[in-house]
Formats: sequence, structure tokens, C-alpha cells
Amino acid sequence: MTERRIIHLNEIKANEAYSDFSFDGLDLKRADLKSSVFTSCTFLESDLTDASMNACVITDCDFTKAKMKGTNFFGAEFKGSKLMGVNFENTRFLSSTFTKCVFDFSIFKLNDLGGVEFTDSSLKEADFSMSKLEKTLFINCNLGGVIFREAKFKDTDLRGSVLSGINLREDNLRGIIITPKQFGDLAEELGIKIINK
Repeated sequence: MTERRIIHLNEIKANEAYSDFSFDGLDLKRADLKSSVFTSCTFLESDLTDASMNACVITDCDFTKAKMKGTNFFGAEFKGSKLMGVNFENTRFLSSTFTKCVFDFSIFKLNDLGGVEFTDSSLKEADFSMSKLEKTLFINCNLGGVIFREAKFKDTDLRGSVLSGINLREDNLRGIIITPKQFGDLAEELGIKIINK
């Protein structure tokens, strides 16, 4: 395993490339990191509240338990990164994409995630309560146990995703796009048997 270099606050700026750095525990509130490239970096328990990370490219990074309320991810591209247990309330995600990322137990409440793309990612037991999910893509994701209470769907694409454990008695999924097989799986969770004659 590569040993990550410790970075100091006065070394951090926008439009830079960072590889194998540790940002763990740093106070990065309102930091301007836009258009930077982060590869194999860690941000464990760092504070990125209200930071600007728009147009960043982030690959194989670990943000577990980082603080990200109000962070700006406009146009950001995440690949293979861990964001477990992160609170994303009031975070701005417009035009951002996430591929092969882990968001288990994260909080997305009260967000506008319209047009955001999640692909091949794990979002087990994440909380999307009261979020706007118009044209949001969850393609081939693990959505087991996800909370969608009072979320707003419109052309929200869940095709290929695991939907087990979603509370169908509380979550109104009107406006989602799924496959016939997924529909059958949801029906089974409600105790409905579909018989093809």
C-alpha cells in the first residue's frame, strides 16, 4: 500500500493535481478546490462544509465520515471512491456523476439531485427523504434499504438496481423507471404473486 503524504492547509489550492495525499481531519470549510484532480487521496473526517469542489475529478479517494454540508460538486466526476456515512444535506450536485462509488448509510435529505448520475454504486440504507430526483439515474446500483420518504420522482431511472428492503408502504415511487423483473421483485416484497399464464 502506498503511504500517503500529509498535506498542509497552505499547500491546498484550486486547479491542482493531488495524488496519494492525506487530507484527513483537516478544516477545509469554504475552501476553493474547484477544477482540481484528486487521485488515491483520503479525506477521513475532514470538514468540507461549504467548500467549492465543482468540476473536480476524484478517483479512488476515501471521504468516509467527512463533513460535506453545503459543498458544491457542480460538474464533479467521482470514480471508485468511498463516501460512507457522509451527510450531504444542502449539498449542490448539479451535473455531477458517480461511478463505482460507495455511499452506504449516507444522508441526502432535502437535496435537488436532478440529473445526477449514479452508476454501479452502492447506496445501501442511504437516506433520500424529501429530495428531488427528477431524471436522476441509479443504474446498476445497490439501493437495498434506501429511504425515499417524501422524495419527488420524475423519470427517475432505477433500471438494473437492487431495490430490496425499500419501504413500499411509506415511500411513494410514482415516477420511477424500472424493468419488469424489478416490478416483480417489488410485488413479492408486498406479498403479491404475479403468475404468467
